[in-house]
Amino acid sequence: MSKKAIKNIFGSIPGRNRKVRSETPPPPMSDMDAAKLRRRKEIRVRVGETTLKQIPESVFAAVTHDYIENGLGDLTKIVILLYEEAWLHTNTHFNAIEASSRHARFARAVDDWLRTRLMAGNWENIGMDEVPISLYQTFVERFHVAWERYAIEVILKNNHELHGHILLEHPDNVPIIEGKIAATLRRFPITRNGRRTNLAAALQDRVGLTDYNAILKRAREDISRYARKRYIMEFQSTKPQAIRIKFDDFFNDLVKNHIPRLAEEEHVHPELLIRAIRRTSWFALDEEE
Repeated sequence: MSKKAIKNIFGSIPGRNRKVRSETPPPPMSDMDAAKLRRRKEIRVRVGETTLKQIPESVFAAVTHDYIENGLGDLTKIVILLYEEAWLHTNTHFNAIEASSRHARFARAVDDWLRTRLMAGNWENIGMDEVPISLYQTFVERFHVAWERYAIEVILKNNHELHGHILLEHPDNVPIIEGKIAATLRRFPITRNGRRTNLAAALQDRVGLTDYNAILKRAREDISRYARKRYIMEFQSTKPQAIRIKFDDFFNDLVKNHIPRLAEEEHVHPELLIRAIRRTSWFALDEEE
């Protein structure tokens, strides 16, 4: 059988007589692009893929842009900053904190992490393996600040018995109020360095007597302002009507026994004086002129 007949029966053999198209090789990479690729690889190798997965891509781009694109900046500092970003995004709500600058967001993140640690009952010193080594000193410096804020915001502002003592005292009676605050802190037990103690003793031991007294002063100012403001708000929302009834009794007694004499002294009619007093009172009536 001829080749032509075979071809008619079976058709053409695949790949036979087909022209092989040669693929066009990619253009060679420019020296600039090669340098960028090399710098990006340097960063990824130094930091490690596990750490990089903890960093949002937008943050990575912002931190590394100048170095990758133009070779500007110090690689070691960039790597340290990326480690810090990874830790902050993994261990705090850094990305969700609203602040005017990164520094302000960072300060909030540090304080929130320390506060969470205290809320869990951990009053021990910070271990060097708990935070990035580059941030360790910052955390140590903020440690006693976190203690003070915890004492004020969590312990003192929620102690209604202490508020009652403060409301009974004159604002200028500093020793009594600070004494009540110190007593409240002494009644708050903590475990530190493997032994039971109280927050007042631990604070004084950590910062010294002078700074401890300064903490008591700041706490007095803060808690006194908080307790009095809270009382006024509660009074305005719950007690005006009851006080109004008492005031009406006082006012009726004033009209009956004192207005005539006061009217003579003011050289006005008693009704005009009554109206004037009502309009200058906290309980002034909505009368028309």
